[in-house]
Amino acid sequence: MRHTMREFLWIAFCLLTFSLLPWWQAVILSAAITPFLLRLTEIGFKRRLLLLFLSLSILMLGFHASHKPVSIAVSKLLKLPHYSVLSVLSAGVFALVFALAAETVLWVKYSFRKTREKLSTKN
Repeated sequence: MRHTMREFLWIAFCLLTFSLLPWWQAVILSAAITPFLLRLTEIGFKRRLLLLFLSLSILMLGFHASHKPVSIAVSKLLKLPHYSVLSVLSAGVFALVFALAAETVLWVKYSFRKTREKLSTKN
């Protein structure tokens, strides 16, 4: 239960930084706090991806509804029928970017820990 609460805090932090900062800075900040809040688990990536997609979909629907001229222009450019399709696509892309950034940091942390354990058993 404690780990699930940490995942929710991480997702809330991702949403907050994404709404306040440029996307690339939000990804860097969320990846930087990942080792302190998340653990590498088998279903963790899928769960984070799903929760990020749902929360970012709500955020993107609100964003694209409030910026109609931009959303309509991009929807016409990409030949999408409605801006809600654009918001679902952008939420999917950003959810994948955030989840992969977190997973990468967790795998690096895991690799360093395994390497340290191997070196300590050899000595």
